[in-house]
Amino acid sequence: SNGGLYFTSDAATCAGVNDFANVDLTTAGPSASVGGTAVDLAAVLPFWSDLTFDVPGAGSVYYQTTGAAPNRKFVIQWSNVYAQAAGLSASGLDFQIVLYETSNLVKFQYRTANLGGGDLNSNGNAATVGIRDAGSTAFNGSTATNYLLQWSYNSAVISDGYAIMFTPPTSAAPPSVGGGGGGGGGFPTPPPATITWNTPAAIPYGTALGDAQLNATANVPGVFNYTPPAGTVLPIGTQTLSAIFAPSGIAYGPATATVSLTVNQAPQTINFPALKDHTVDDGPFNLLAYATSNLPVAFKLISGPAKVTGITVTLTGQPGIVTIQADQVGGPNYLAAPSVARSFNVNVNTVKLDSILNAASYAASGLASNGYGVVFGNGFASNPATAGPPPLPTQLGGVSVAVSDGTGNSFPASLYYVSFQQINFVMPDGLSSGPGTVTITNAAGKTTTYSINITPVSPALFSADASGKGTGAAFSIAVSADGTVQTLPTFSCGGTPVVCGTAPINLGPETTKVYLSLYGTGIRGATGQGGITATLGGVSLKVVFAGPQPTYPGLDQVNLLVDRSLKGIGETDLQLTVDGVPANPIRVKIP
Repeated sequence: SNGGLYFTSDAATCAGVNDFANVDLTTAGPSASVGGTAVDLAAVLPFWSDLTFDVPGAGSVYYQTTGAAPNRKFVIQWSNVYAQAAGLSASGLDFQIVLYETSNLVKFQYRTANLGGGDLNSNGNAATVGIRDAGSTAFNGSTATNYLLQWSYNSAVISDGYAIMFTPPTSAAPPSVGGGGGGGGGFPTPPPATITWNTPAAIPYGTALGDAQLNATANVPGVFNYTPPAGTVLPIGTQTLSAIFAPSGIAYGPATATVSLTVNQAPQTINFPALKDHTVDDGPFNLLAYATSNLPVAFKLISGPAKVTGITVTLTGQPGIVTIQADQVGGPNYLAAPSVARSFNVNVNTVKLDSILNAASYAASGLASNGYGVVFGNGFASNPATAGPPPLPTQLGGVSVAVSDGTGNSFPASLYYVSFQQINFVMPDGLSSGPGTVTITNAAGKTTTYSINITPVSPALFSADASGKGTGAAFSIAVSADGTVQTLPTFSCGGTPVVCGTAPINLGPETTKVYLSLYGTGIRGATGQGGITATLGGVSLKVVFAGPQPTYPGLDQVNLLVDRSLKGIGETDLQLTVDGVPANPIRVKIP
């Protein structure tokens, strides 16, 4: 049962066969124990090893005679038997002995010789293959008895589909054998086939073995059996590939070869689909990306009004452009993936208006036609936008402003600047005084209204720090007797944070005239220049000009002649009044 056929006419000898451990036929042979005495046995051994049938689904040993005398064949077949020398094998063996009548040929045929699962007993690596007469340990060249021919001993030279044919001698010459070689009790055996197998190029992890790696060639026709087989995915590192070659003829014996194959870390990529746009009101949402390695992908915020925690994005309630990066740092089998970044817009949705103020003083007392105003709230523009040189647009960043007066007239306002929380605009010309309505349409097409008081004038002066208080954003213009003109700011700003203070106004010699140029808004609607007054330290200043500044819409300019009696007054407030409406005071300094 252990892969051998024994010849004896004694039933007691049959019962005493002990063949669990195969041996090298050149030193010993299978035997039986009869009454304590060892009996040497003649044997035909296609796969002498410790085999078992005691496995669920295992097979049996079958025999059959085929053909007609004198050319019959006696076939013994081991079907689905297992090796158990080092634990049960993964799969079974199927092999046959064919004994030929008259010609006395002996054939070994192997349907499966590979036990699977990388079993070290595969392919005859733990088996004896050969034939022997009783008492034979070497070939006796002078007689035709006591023959021994060992094909292999514990050598992995038997492959699936393999066959070996033994031909008996006709004289004192040794018997011959065809189909392959290996071991052999002093008999001449066929030389092994020559295998050529170049070292394959390195492959990345995840590449299944195929023709590019399992491409050994031989000098004769035959079949290669590879370990590991085609389709195997190998681990990282230097791996060994083995090949057993079974020639199809009898001129050459089987041969084996090995090569080394380097398996490197595999590259990988990240699939990070495009992200859709959102609005500032949207709730948290999850990101989705995957790596070709199936390793987890990590996300991080590159920029924009959002927070990223794990796979969850939470918007901060501000508009803008959010950029998120997906990373996969690699692992034992994979290189780090190239990072992939995706961006999306966070757009405004609903609009909310908190206040409309004078852009110079930030007063809420009213706005005049052609006055410079500012709107505060949120939900105006998705992204900040600034107008170019005049003429100013009436739509900017998707935002528009319309002003209606009490008579039903409605005019679009010109826009300087828009953002999510602020709009800088110029009141339209031709509005009637009295109650009015400002209508704002945001970038999402949502609208809101706000009631204002439209006044003939709404005087206000710009301060140096744009707060509407403190040092004025003014210039001194000194005109010498010879016509020389020197223009200097009356303010000085610096530091972190920036702080603005007064810069001294030098009145110079008696022959020099010094003027102050003030900048504001809501002034040009005065009933006349006589309706405009200015005082500094209780001293009235002569108004030499009051009206629109020619470059910037909504900006007004007032030029005052400084009275020389003010020399040494120091830092004090300048008060401008238009048609009885006081502007916000600003500070100047005359040393």
